Amino acid sequence: MKIPRLRTGGSLSVAGFVFIWTLLWWAMRTLARPNLDGYGDMLENYAWGQVFEWGTHKHPPLQAWLAGAWFRVWPDTAWAYWLLAGLNVAVALAGVAALARQDAKAGRSRSLALVAVLLAALALPYSTLAGKLNANSVLLAVWPWLVWVLLRSVRAHGRPLLQAVALGLLAALAMLGKYYSAVLLTALALALLLSPSGRRWYLTRWPWLALAVCLLALSPHMAWLVHHEGLPLKYVEDQGDGRIGGVNLLKFALGPLMYWAIPLLGVLWAVRRQPRAALRRIWRGPDDILLTASVLVWAISMGFGLSGFVELSLPWIIPIGFAYTVLLVRALDDGQIDACAAALRRHGLKGAAALLGLAGVMTAVSAFKPSRAYDLPREAAAQAVMALWQQQHPGQKLAWVSGAWPEIALLAFYGDAQVRVLPERPDTPVSLTFSRQGQFAGQWGAWLCPGAGADAACSAQAQQLARRSGQPLQTLTVHASGWRWHWRQPKDVPYSVVFIPPN
Repeated sequence: MKIPRLRTGGSLSVAGFVFIWTLLWWAMRTLARPNLDGYGDMLENYAWGQVFEWGTHKHPPLQAWLAGAWFRVWPDTAWAYWLLAGLNVAVALAGVAALARQDAKAGRSRSLALVAVLLAALALPYSTLAGKLNANSVLLAVWPWLVWVLLRSVRAHGRPLLQAVALGLLAALAMLGKYYSAVLLTALALALLLSPSGRRWYLTRWPWLALAVCLLALSPHMAWLVHHEGLPLKYVEDQGDGRIGGVNLLKFALGPLMYWAIPLLGVLWAVRRQPRAALRRIWRGPDDILLTASVLVWAISMGFGLSGFVELSLPWIIPIGFAYTVLLVRALDDGQIDACAAALRRHGLKGAAALLGLAGVMTAVSAFKPSRAYDLPREAAAQAVMALWQQQHPGQKLAWVSGAWPEIALLAFYGDAQVRVLPERPDTPVSLTFSRQGQFAGQWGAWLCPGAGADAACSAQAQQLARRSGQPLQTLTVHASGWRWHWRQPKDVPYSVVFIPPN
């Protein structure tokens, strides 16, 4: 199976654009965001990645594996984490380019893939939203490659055996990213049934080999699910209560228009004088697997929302537009594609300079304007807690930390990477997804609650643990410091901690 060459006919290749785009957004985030994401998704991945497991208590393990492998090599710093998120987007955009080349008809402009990638880069999921590496954004890097391999297999391009194996592995990888990938797999299966070429493909041995490979690759995760009583599946069940969330349903229905507004408006403007010709180029008839599958992913998701099985969440839209810009670029004729590519080559450096300038403005505004996401003193809090531990228990090892999940992972990320982050006390069923029974017996731990009363349950548990263990509940007051806050002193933030002695 031949990986597509990411070149165009001009001076800027797809690979060059992807590299520059990734580097720009990495620099912007590093400058403008001294903290990781405010919701703690990236700290959560880091905590899960401390040990290799076939699952977590919330999601399948792909993003945890990525974080765990990455920080075996790179330092535990925010800039390194932003770089990992950027590489995820780079793989995603390369997948869009590969899909565009596979979808293109013979004789189309050699700049088609570059324009499809440019349009994707201008969409929110590949720019502002993709900076946070989580279970939604990790699918950006898997879904387009999965569909690319499928289309090559259906159209008999390349080596069928290798394609079937790759298809099965990528399907398993998608499921290990998020169970929501089952919607994509269902949409693809239905699109193939509706397609003449897809029905012929079903009569070959290759789809069934791919299915066997997928199930084999997923078998360790399924065994893990059985052993841990389907813990992440319970989290999925909690996403719906049988009621239909009207507001969220409406947001999800309109989400693709919002998230892909910039490329959509750009293409509509380009084809404003020939809308019918553009529509004819987009619709290719009943054998159009890519278009059918793209519509079905959204439609099936809406069906689940209307059934009340789950309450649709707006971030779930992030991966579903894996082919939107590939479909949009169909609407353009070769002259428009070449003109767009030429404009990118002429003005690309100006756009890059503007983005870096925007990062500087964002940094300056954040430095003067109070913002919890900017001022959250995670690094200072981790260092203060570890300093307190060393002062009171010199020479002893702090083995684990629990408390307010996932914020407690700051202690390992910014403080001591050897401290194991646990969702609950070590011997509870949830924490046993990260450890063995009795692993932390005879070792000290900590219960950490960030913020003053921000998590009442955590604070109540901390007080109970302090009484039971005879250890004091201690409060540390810290604030963000450094060159980013040279002109303004952020507010003090209290963190409460109790050190829990061995059983």
